[in-house]
Amino acid sequence: MHIRRIVCCLAIVALLAFFPAILRRAWLAGRAPQNHQAGSKQVVTAWVCATWEGDGKLFAAWARERAQAYELAHTDTYVDVCTVDAQRLHAVFEAEQNYWPDVVLFAPGGMPQEAAAELPAAMCDKIPPQLASICKGRAVPIGYQLYQGVASGALTDKCGVTPDPNWGAEGWKSALHQLGGVSMAKKPILPLVMGTDGPGGAAAALIESADGPAMWQGLVGDEGAFQPTRLLAWDVLARGRACMLVGSKRDALRAFRRQEQKGEAYRVWDIAATRAYTDMAYFAAMTGASGPAAPGFISSLIDEEGVCALSECGILPAVRGLYAPKTPLEMAGAFVSPQALEQFNRAAGQLLSGNGTPAAYESARQAVLDG
Repeated sequence: MHIRRIVCCLAIVALLAFFPAILRRAWLAGRAPQNHQAGSKQVVTAWVCATWEGDGKLFAAWARERAQAYELAHTDTYVDVCTVDAQRLHAVFEAEQNYWPDVVLFAPGGMPQEAAAELPAAMCDKIPPQLASICKGRAVPIGYQLYQGVASGALTDKCGVTPDPNWGAEGWKSALHQLGGVSMAKKPILPLVMGTDGPGGAAAALIESADGPAMWQGLVGDEGAFQPTRLLAWDVLARGRACMLVGSKRDALRAFRRQEQKGEAYRVWDIAATRAYTDMAYFAAMTGASGPAAPGFISSLIDEEGVCALSECGILPAVRGLYAPKTPLEMAGAFVSPQALEQFNRAAGQLLSGNGTPAAYESARQAVLDG
């Protein structure tokens, strides 16, 4: 009996050890190897890995629309667009190249650099100089969103605070000190919460927009600028338990919708006073298995028609000359490791909550910007 139990336990351990490989084979079993030709037509296989909240579905829909437009303009080419998650994407890149797609649209950290092919020089010329280093000559920045500030009009008015898109260090320091003492029905109100239902870069965006990390130490006594909460940040704000929120465009849309439906006052602005940071971005890259039509399809994504359609999705185009942010733009590197990105987000949150140091933050930040 004991021997049987031991054998069963060993079998379970072995199964768990090989489970990732089994999943990868199951995923690949349903796919045919890459084929760049279907009859008389060239085939471009484009995968969209939508990993950040808010506009993943809109971005995928935009990619499909651009594929249709490309097919109309190039009747000898068929573009197959599909959406995959990060796990499947990485599983495929661990397999043979003949299973790889031609084009991948991905968020920072969504694609390993060694799987990306070098881009033609003409395509690299369209990358803004401030973003060239994060692309490594192997990715084109398609578009991005900035983090948003959302403030409760009732609570900020009560404290005599008027949110200002141009707040630097002193503006945030003054506002958070004023909001730190507000209370309602004898219950304390948080001055600031961070969006927690999307990427963790909200804290980093706030730090970068207000002159860097040094100002945040001891900003609101020993409690830091904000306190973590188990609830979604938007729910805390909507329930009147916080004065301000830094989050994504989804939070801004929630505020507009609530203002329209319930008449509650909210103020919304970009978090980008002195410089803007975002990890809510999309890149395009070719792979080591790309066919001859892949460069043309990527070029169509960043031409004037493509970026105009992208703007209608609420995503700012990132190619040269079509959108110039008012402040310097810092974007997480295209090929940053997910671990480095997570460490930076954690370091930013710790700094804002009074538990981190500027040195730890700057070290993590540089790893993310270096990609």
